[in-house]
Amino acid sequence: SLKTQKATINHLYLVALMRIPIVLVVCACLFLLGALLPVTEAAKPDHCEVCIGVLNRVQASLTADQKKDHVAIENQIKSECKNVQKDRERKLCYYIGGSIDSASSLLREISKPLSQNLPTDLICNRINKKDDQICTLRYEKEIDVKTADLSTLRVGDLKKILTSLGGVCVGCMEKSEYISKINALRRDRSEL
Repeated sequence: SLKTQKATINHLYLVALMRIPIVLVVCACLFLLGALLPVTEAAKPDHCEVCIGVLNRVQASLTADQKKDHVAIENQIKSECKNVQKDRERKLCYYIGGSIDSASSLLREISKPLSQNLPTDLICNRINKKDDQICTLRYEKEIDVKTADLSTLRVGDLKKILTSLGGVCVGCMEKSEYISKINALRRDRSEL
């Protein structure tokens, strides 16, 4: 009975030892996968572009003394948010607490790292963890109507082009209908 217990313990010990390398390999793979996922998201050229753009302007407008003062940085962010013209930047200001009507504020989470001269993309990624809407904001693409391949554009972009040309497509349901309407407006303008 004692020999069988020792044999059972030795067998369990050997099985456990054989599983350790497998567990280590699995853990290492999961660690590497987790480390690579944020890199691929942050590697996108337009990742957090609105946040980075606004914070870069704020950072450039600060004096050397203001760069060390949290309250001065927060006031500069609020001042910048009062003057923004683009809709996406207004939304960002609302999300971070730079607008008067903001429901919450992330200004301290922005001003502290800005005072420590952290890169704005890193700051934006940090505050994105608190409010995931921040890095979803993108600037609207400018589309050159004359050279654009209309068949590759989305219907929303086609509607914007149609509106910019002064056209309306009542009852249009298909992408091809928008394209034909835009082409007709292009022809009419080229004939003038």
